[in-house]
Amino acid sequence: MKISDWEGGSGNFSDLMFVKFEYDQGIDCHWSKGVIGLKGMRILIKKLGQVALGDRWDGYLRVIGDCLYIGQDKGKFVGIERGGDFSNYTTNREIKIELGR
Repeated sequence: MKISDWEGGSGNFSDLMFVKFEYDQGIDCHWSKGVIGLKGMRILIKKLGQVALGDRWDGYLRVIGDCLYIGQDKGKFVGIERGGDFSNYTTNREIKIELGR
């Protein structure tokens, strides 16, 4: 998922955040019975990490199978040192995702 971070300055930084969904059980306290026990199933969102796209990065993103397609940056800082890791590429990128299952 693409996320953005703006902390009050002129930058607007885009990142890719990688998450994993997991099933888990919570707990419930039954005060009248004096018991704390397991509750029904719930879904947890676990953050695996994130990758910086850059300041005002503007391009397309697409996931097909285990490949992430990152379109050419058309943002303000294309080709400038201030842009992010993906701002200097003049073509689309294909990156294989190998995070395990």
